[in-house]
Amino acid sequence: LIYVIELRNGYVFFANFQGLLFGLWALLQCLALMTASQRQHIEYSLIGSFGIWGVLGIVRVLAFEDNPDGALLFGWGTVAALVVFYGSPLSAIARVISGRNSEAIVPALAVASWLNGACWTVYGTLAVDNAFIYVPNALGCVLATVQLILCVLFPRRGSSNQPPTSDTHNDGVVSLSVRKQDAIEPSVSATTVTSLMTVMTDRE
Repeated sequence: LIYVIELRNGYVFFANFQGLLFGLWALLQCLALMTASQRQHIEYSLIGSFGIWGVLGIVRVLAFEDNPDGALLFGWGTVAALVVFYGSPLSAIARVISGRNSEAIVPALAVASWLNGACWTVYGTLAVDNAFIYVPNALGCVLATVQLILCVLFPRRGSSNQPPTSDTHNDGVVSLSVRKQDAIEPSVSATTVTSLMTVMTDRE
């Protein structure tokens, strides 16, 4: 959004502004489902992100106040942010290949990343011819495609859905033995939530 303000492009601004609002709403809904360590990870990520963009803004105002090339500062900041976002699943990709199991990949998020990257790549190439928009998003399309291919090559192999076993004691009382992996834990991956928020805000 900051780079868009430099570009003065209303189409990109309003698209990303709506994404920002939706991303913040989704994040707030997920906070209640996170563990304390996951919430702390989100807090550090948000503070760090706003802090970095704040420093870039100060440098832009003080060092490039009357220089039109100051927009490049935010342009490169956008590229770095998108590379970090699209590259976040690389650790999951490594686990998928080594374990031959795509359980670490969220297919819906991979599809959303691909659609997001594809749309901005086409717009950045054909509409505005801006490398700061189409280059990182094209890279995102490639990484999302790799994730989807891995989902096909290495199907998800979750824990087996065996029914809980029952033990009947002499007193006629039946006790159920529930496996630990079947227990429902109200937790959400902090990386997934961060990626979801970023894909909705995609700061071109």
